[in-house]
Amino acid sequence: MPEHDQTPAFAQPPDAAIDTFDVDPAQGLSEQEVQSRRQKYGDNRLKKARRRNVLSILWDQIKSIVVIILVIAGAIAFAFGQIPEGIAIAAVVLINATIGFVSEWRARRSMEALQESARKDVRVRRDGAERTVSHHDLVPGDVLLIDAGDVASADARLLESNNLQVDESSLTGESVTVRKGTDPVAPDTPLAERTCMLYRGTTITEGSGMGVVVATGMKTELGHISEMAQTAEDEMTPLEKRLNKLGWRLGWLV
Repeated sequence: MPEHDQTPAFAQPPDAAIDTFDVDPAQGLSEQEVQSRRQKYGDNRLKKARRRNVLSILWDQIKSIVVIILVIAGAIAFAFGQIPEGIAIAAVVLINATIGFVSEWRARRSMEALQESARKDVRVRRDGAERTVSHHDLVPGDVLLIDAGDVASADARLLESNNLQVDESSLTGESVTVRKGTDPVAPDTPLAERTCMLYRGTTITEGSGMGVVVATGMKTELGHISEMAQTAEDEMTPLEKRLNKLGWRLGWLV
């Protein structure tokens, strides 16, 4: 079973990447080796984020002390017959809550869609033959066969590229497709410029190729993004902390 070189796969020549993952591209992994690596690395799955219901997301938009003060002020305005002021405050609170709710809802749905974007079946070479397997069964070292229209199911170091072009907008935000090759790049090369790599969740728009899987599941770049997004949910940003302090001061002043 391979012990990964500290040099990233995209900075290694194809032959070195093959040696790192101890696989013959013409034969692929044996079923016995696949089972052994699956026990070590686990299934090729992303950890699902805890789904939140509509009320929970909506509550997050109005639980700020500043918003609560506005709600109280609006209620007092209505109670004392100040209808225009009450309507104005209610409109501000409603618009703020709506914008926040829609933004978070779309962000969550986009992440869920991205996590499920990989094809259910992928083509690999194992025991010297081409096989179609579930994308959950991929392990580091698998020889992945790629064609136009495929959605990458794991991170892979390209070994062959035949006019290969990839849409990486799901990861980098770039709308222009990227032409892929097999030449290594410098170890400090940004993700968007690693032209010898194929990343989970990206779409092959043209050409064909072959690569060796270098990362699966939460170890992929998409997995790292997913993990950061889930971890950030429970943390307040510096701006939110300052607004909370301001809100409490306003509360005491009121």
